[in-house]
Amino acid sequence: MKFKYSLNKPYDLMLTLLPSFTYPLFSERRGVLIKDYGYCKGMEVQRIESSIIVSGCSNEEFINEVLGLWYDPLNYLNDVSYSFKNLIEELAWSFRKIRLSISTMDRWLVFTACFLSRATNYYSNTVKWVRAIASVNLDSIGEVDLTNVSTSFQVRQLSYLLKNTDILEAIVEVSNDLSELINLRRRLLRYPFIGVKTVDAYLLFSTKLPIFTPVDRHYRSFAKEFLGLKEYVEPRKDLCSNYYCWKCPRRSRCLTWFSMNSFGRLSGWIQTIAYLNSKTNLIQGSWYRRSFVK
Repeated sequence: MKFKYSLNKPYDLMLTLLPSFTYPLFSERRGVLIKDYGYCKGMEVQRIESSIIVSGCSNEEFINEVLGLWYDPLNYLNDVSYSFKNLIEELAWSFRKIRLSISTMDRWLVFTACFLSRATNYYSNTVKWVRAIASVNLDSIGEVDLTNVSTSFQVRQLSYLLKNTDILEAIVEVSNDLSELINLRRRLLRYPFIGVKTVDAYLLFSTKLPIFTPVDRHYRSFAKEFLGLKEYVEPRKDLCSNYYCWKCPRRSRCLTWFSMNSFGRLSGWIQTIAYLNSKTNLIQGSWYRRSFVK
């Protein structure tokens, strides 16, 4: 079965995939993007002029998710608070071609990518590790010696979690209900080795609720330089694992809560733009000069 998508709106497939934690599941061969791991393994994606041709997968909803076609930042401008409306609208129009590639069907692999991305080079190390682990049968993943993949602390900690906790069950049974996801967020933060950034990245790229916003150095820098948010700080695991965001005693200074509350379903997308900007200098001076809130 083949699906053809006519691109009548700005869309960049590779810039959508590169910052996503679905990226390790794909490879490119002779101009064809192939999903090598997980759900719809073998799916092929090809850009032909102004169309995307997809074959090897019969689940059109999943295709829309993983290619980012489900998400258009312009659809969520009403979520933005009044004081940032003009700024974020300009951002959305300028970078509308970048979407959110997610997978609700590859939650274990998305979590693995998020967890292994800590304190290492994502494209040279994390991608390689994820692809090696993805080749292991999920039913026996807890019995496999993952140190054959790498002896890095990230892989060793993942192996520990699989052998000593119910982390796999918690991940793969998650729903798309917001209240359940917020409770899952608190639950996952009570496991060893799992920080707030990892959990928020996992929820952003495995659900259709892009309010979750992984606060990393890229987003902190973007928030200070482009959004003027100099007084906000990172979330803390000890607080996030025990409080709902709106009840947290530190919420007035927390960048996570501010972003979720001020940008709504654009929050995770804005963080994605911030990451891309740090890697590719995506945002040119003209946009900065027009839009920066001084």
